[in-house]
Amino acid sequence: MVVALGLGLPYVALNYMVFHGLSPWIGVPLAIFGLLGAGLAIIIGLGMMEEIPFSNWSEKEKVQLRLLSEKINAYRARQRAMLEELDEIISILKEIRDVLKIASEGIEHEEE
Repeated sequence: MVVALGLGLPYVALNYMVFHGLSPWIGVPLAIFGLLGAGLAIIIGLGMMEEIPFSNWSEKEKVQLRLLSEKINAYRARQRAMLEELDEIISILKEIRDVLKIASEGIEHEEE
């Protein structure tokens, strides 16, 4: 609604002024009121959005939200543990790579 009011109405008003002969005395104020109305709707909407959604939730929805939050935290902890394990695997693989480099250098020196 806000996008249509803030962008659509001024666009249509100015389009009709340029291409269809709408009077500038009507088109410009219409575009300005559209922008001001969209700004006012945003301010009121953001103010209400902060208050209303949580006050109307039932206990069941709050419990579901709490359970979802716990599941997300458990998932994050599992992902952190997996990343730590991967870091350990990377360090072990680097050590193996270094040992293999040293072994391959030793084999090359023996062949010479």
